Amino acid sequence: MEFGLTDKLCKKIKLDTLQRPEEQEAAFCWEVNFDIAFRKMIIFIVNASSRFAVIAYGISPGDLRKNLPGIAEGLIRQAMRDCIGIPETAIDAYFDAAGEAKLTKTHGKKAVGNMTRLMMDAPCWRVPVFTDIVYQDEMTDIANHEIFKDGPRDRDYRVVMEKMVDDLMRLGIISKEKRNMPRGASYAQLKQEVMKLQMGAEPSEDVAEYLRGGINESRWKHILTEDEAMELHNRLNELR
Repeated sequence: MEFGLTDKLCKKIKLDTLQRPEEQEAAFCWEVNFDIAFRKMIIFIVNASSRFAVIAYGISPGDLRKNLPGIAEGLIRQAMRDCIGIPETAIDAYFDAAGEAKLTKTHGKKAVGNMTRLMMDAPCWRVPVFTDIVYQDEMTDIANHEIFKDGPRDRDYRVVMEKMVDDLMRLGIISKEKRNMPRGASYAQLKQEVMKLQMGAEPSEDVAEYLRGGINESRWKHILTEDEAMELHNRLNELR
């Protein structure tokens, strides 16, 4: 697996020289860049093949310099699990197939252009940066629902996360039977389910299971008041 770092990021984390990319399989290559929000770094990690993206906030330059591959792997694992619903065994198989992580230069103009476009689009989403959590689940979810042109024909448009699943199928990491695997509940879905629960309605089965599975509490602070959170907690307990 290769992580292609931009010159801007290398300068920020004080990395002097990087080798040229060698990996031929674009699905195992990721581009990494950053921007600044509230005086801290917001990291963009984008797959060179599918454009599957992970967005994180508040990681220090020093931590990235010491362990960028480990940090990136953890974030990618979380996005694959929460955003698409990839089974843990398939995620392990993907990283095993990708091999040892290396830091390299970026993987060409197209891959960098895709990442740059994502970074330009992100401010237009009108989504807040949650400064008390690292993995930006709402921004990551929106990025992976983006539609892009993936072929010469007018109708060759794809959703980013579907392209990622197709790459995993092509590599033999997941089977065709898992093509329509359930994905994690999106941020918008969760907000809708909160409203349903507060009104006494039954939640959809997959989202209810996701809610019961536990969510970073800091995330709910941006959706619910303390009383609402307690009410939701009690309602979920009734459904167990």
